[in-house]
Amino acid sequence: MNDEARLRRIAASANVTVEEVRAVEERLRAIPMEEFLTNIGFAPEEIVYDPVGHVWIVPDRQYKGPHRAILVIREDKRFICVEVKPEHLS
Repeated sequence: MNDEARLRRIAASANVTVEEVRAVEERLRAIPMEEFLTNIGFAPEEIVYDPVGHVWIVPDRQYKGPHRAILVIREDKRFICVEVKPEHLS
């Protein structure tokens, strides 16, 4: 999905304009990542920065599966959830 389609989908689901979605995303991008993550409830010791991938890693508290899960967050605040099986933990 391209960025414009993504913005239209978000705007439609939130009943706002694409311009309003862009403005919110711009304000979110302006917040330093560590501040953003602590503001949404992560303790500083839960936040790990990976300088190789230029991503931040935090636990996924909503994950209900049999293993553990993490959120991998890019600089633009987009993220993916990754399930981590015990054999991959060190």
